[in-house]
Amino acid sequence: MPFLKREDAEIYYEVHGNGAPFLFCSVTGLDHQAWKFHQIPEFSRNHQVIVFDYRGTGKSSKTIQKYSIKMFTDDAAAVLDHLDAEEAIVCGHSMGGVVAQLLALDYPRKVRKLILASSGSSHPDAQEQSKDNFPEARCRTF
Repeated sequence: MPFLKREDAEIYYEVHGNGAPFLFCSVTGLDHQAWKFHQIPEFSRNHQVIVFDYRGTGKSSKTIQKYSIKMFTDDAAAVLDHLDAEEAIVCGHSMGGVVAQLLALDYPRKVRKLILASSGSSHPDAQEQSKDNFPEARCRTF
């Protein structure tokens, strides 16, 4: 089983198919299995489909600590680095969409296209914005 050893966690990942990298980021509490029924068979025909388990879920290591979107994002970037995958199509569902957005903001060379499904927006370093900056605030805080 493929694991990426990080400083404080082991991240489980799978790769299916060949072609342009296509990373899937799951909804809260679900592991890579969520993508196996439809997305992996469909998109692995002409993409390198990459799925992974967030730390604390699925086959990734589980430690007693406070998990964060930033941790999940850094883990996703580390998996892409490990696989030498640049300019990936990144699809995120729900909380996975927040991970995908932060990946695009913090690691722009890693993301070529962004697909968001039933997602909000967030940025862990955002400060409360004034009502005059509502569009910026909505993109940066949630």
